[in-house]
Amino acid sequence: MRRRYDLTHPKLPRTINWPRKLAPWRDDTQLTPYYQRFAQQHDETTVRDIERNLPEFLNLHLQRVSNPTISPDDVPYLNRELLPRLSQSVDLLIEQGRIDQIERQVERSLDDGNINGSEWIVRKLATTGHTDAVERLQSHVKRAYDKQGSVKSKSSEAIWDYRKFLAISALTAYNSGERDLCYELFLKLDRNWMSPSFVSRVAHKARENGDMEFLRRMESSPSPLMREAALASLAMHHVDKSDVEAIKETAATFEREFGKNNKHWSIYRRITDDRSVKDPSKRFVATTIAMQRVPMDSPHYAPIARDHAKLLGQLHPDKPLPEDWLGKLNSDPKLKLHVELEHAAGVGLVAAKPQVVEEVAATVDEQSSLDRPKPDLKAQRLGEQVHQRIAAISAFPAFLISTRQSKSYYSNPKGVLGLKDERSLKHLRSAIAVRKFDESVSDMTQTWAWKDKTVVAIDRHKYVYEGEPYDKPSARTWDGQRGWYQDSTGQFARYRSFSDTFKNHYFRPCSFLYLGDHRFTWADVEDYPNFFVGSTVAVKYADYQSLPDEDFEGEPCFVIRSFPREEQLWISQRSGKLVGHVLFISSGIRKRIHQMESLRRMAGQTFETRDAAMHWIEEVASDDQRRQVFADWFDLHRNNQHPHSLTIFQDYREVASGIELPHVEWRSDWSHEGKRYKYNVARLEVTQVTTQPELTPLIEQALPNKGDTINDWRFSTPVKYEFDPEMPESRIHDMVDKAQSKRMENQRSLDRILQPLKAMVGQKAPKLAGRPMTGGQLPKIGSGSRTLLYFWALWCGPCKNDIPTLNRLSKNGLNVIAVHAPGTQPEKIKAAIKETGMEYSVILGAETKRNGFEPSKITGYPIEMFPCCVSIDKDGNIEAIGSLVDVMRSSD
Repeated sequence: MRRRYDLTHPKLPRTINWPRKLAPWRDDTQLTPYYQRFAQQHDETTVRDIERNLPEFLNLHLQRVSNPTISPDDVPYLNRELLPRLSQSVDLLIEQGRIDQIERQVERSLDDGNINGSEWIVRKLATTGHTDAVERLQSHVKRAYDKQGSVKSKSSEAIWDYRKFLAISALTAYNSGERDLCYELFLKLDRNWMSPSFVSRVAHKARENGDMEFLRRMESSPSPLMREAALASLAMHHVDKSDVEAIKETAATFEREFGKNNKHWSIYRRITDDRSVKDPSKRFVATTIAMQRVPMDSPHYAPIARDHAKLLGQLHPDKPLPEDWLGKLNSDPKLKLHVELEHAAGVGLVAAKPQVVEEVAATVDEQSSLDRPKPDLKAQRLGEQVHQRIAAISAFPAFLISTRQSKSYYSNPKGVLGLKDERSLKHLRSAIAVRKFDESVSDMTQTWAWKDKTVVAIDRHKYVYEGEPYDKPSARTWDGQRGWYQDSTGQFARYRSFSDTFKNHYFRPCSFLYLGDHRFTWADVEDYPNFFVGSTVAVKYADYQSLPDEDFEGEPCFVIRSFPREEQLWISQRSGKLVGHVLFISSGIRKRIHQMESLRRMAGQTFETRDAAMHWIEEVASDDQRRQVFADWFDLHRNNQHPHSLTIFQDYREVASGIELPHVEWRSDWSHEGKRYKYNVARLEVTQVTTQPELTPLIEQALPNKGDTINDWRFSTPVKYEFDPEMPESRIHDMVDKAQSKRMENQRSLDRILQPLKAMVGQKAPKLAGRPMTGGQLPKIGSGSRTLLYFWALWCGPCKNDIPTLNRLSKNGLNVIAVHAPGTQPEKIKAAIKETGMEYSVILGAETKRNGFEPSKITGYPIEMFPCCVSIDKDGNIEAIGSLVDVMRSSD
């Protein structure tokens, strides 16, 4: 009988018990021509028939998994139809001993750099005992990963992936019952490196299966990682058996062997973790032993102590915390408070005597440096009610809203108030009172509509700036599978995700709807691009606080403010409708969330990075803890918030039963004008609302016609071509292949261009030289704050895409200095600064001409590409160079 294995792979279904005949899952005409001929075979094709065409199917699969040019439309078809057949065909060839046929095909694919599509076949060879074939293919795998690494300029990651690949093979071998092969692969891997997680998983499975023989074999192996994993699993096995002496003996062996860098105490954290040992009484035995061995200065002590206190309260509610232990904890008051709180929770005081827990929690709060007001339930309820009204349209399966807006920005060079020196709510109120301005120089129309999974957004912005007329239409649509975008130049872009299609495009048909916590049917919240809606902080975490009531626009209003959502609301006391709204923005130096003392106390641990802190907040913390973290963080930075816009909502009308929208909005805001502020006013009116929209004419505006220019962003390497509805997808795939080859060559050229700049990392940054375009003096670097130099040029298209990010970085306290390339008239640069809304320092860089082997330089830097970024630390030393994304990631 042919053996079957459960070779689970992220890109493959389980290869078990497929029927011998599989019909196509959808109509052939919906497939790209590249696959139609395969689909036509499937109705009458058996596994034995496909076996004869193994090379063709194998090659098809290798292209599908490792080549991103395959259309996403074909992925479900391939997963459901071709891959099961391919897997069965490979099984048959292995059974018949035709290993060389598989090996040759995989070798060619690996030598072309295709990894993902090959590794599962290599693993299948490994699990069926064909170690000779696996050994021969390892060199090809290694070369493929090295090739991938050279393309990505991350050879270390490629090596890591290669070794992880081998570790996965070992794990798969154990799961398939091939214990000897698993052991041999672990030994071979250990000569270089292997992932402890895979070894631990095997040891954990052996413990679950009662496979003590294999655990003892791992324990006696020459591999330190195998011994470490085996000892930990054996210790947990002894905990399961409540064998105190065996626990102590195994832990002592672990201590002796791994007694470096505090690592030897980790054995006690493993045996007390509730994910490893479920029974509280058995865990209590483990924590009791651990408390006798682990010193207080170990990072493992705090979580073990909290667990021990909770288990003590749970299992022995009549016993208080030992006095000698509490005396020992006096040296760490914060840990002592957490221990008391956990003990109270274990005893059951949370339900029986809540005041005790509240007293302990209050004491913890008193230790905090924060002085936040208590939760204001009335204000929070008001805020939630208003936002329920705003987000009500999210539930509509179909909806359309069209608006028209005029702005004073283009008709008043100094704003409606004249230039001001400060950002204030007082000035915003004065500006919004100016209801007359020249509306003829600005006309912006916008339509948002959706029906089921299809959404479309149409914009057109016509304005006159410094005497020059502009007309910028755009259209975007997403149908649940693909996205199209037509820009103001008439070119089209094609995308494979909602977030890419609507990147840098806010859901702002009107300010009222932009404020909402929307949960649309046509996109998951996780797919929203940055700033797609008004705030990333959910309303339930808003922590609204009441301000004194006041009359606003002739209405007696409740006034509430949320620091986490950076907003202030005026709510009518008569109708409960939103009358006014202030949006705040934050600028200044911020404390990073993972460095917050209150978060450290709450979690009972320190976090080295923001990602580690966010993982705890999102995956471990309770709702109440998450709410407190957000409130604490924003409260720490309350002085950084400045009012940016004020909006008044008027003329509410019913658009559906019980749902009203304001049809007129007045909005004031400010923009930077050098070091001063220009206040503007805008008027918006809703021109159409319906819950039964006709989307076809709108969608057509975002779709290309034959001959239109397409920028196809669906692949890792974008391509540009003229649209032809008859063009087969395979032709686009060929374009992508060529573009990828060119990109590899360009990467080598890029490395050569950046080499002189990379040589400056770690050195003192050259003094800036050039002409200031904003302000009267050249900005300073290395004056106690980090600096980002952003080298750009007017003719650089990608540079324009970075402006919103640079504005946000500048507002958040980073010293951003944009350095324009020499050779452009200053007047044109200043005009671009105003037009694009740059809110950071800009200079026209001075040039040093090439001298012999010395490259030419811009204000002391050998810049030969745009955009290019240089990150400088607080002491004025260069710390990173590259793209904006790369530099910010390396500096985070």
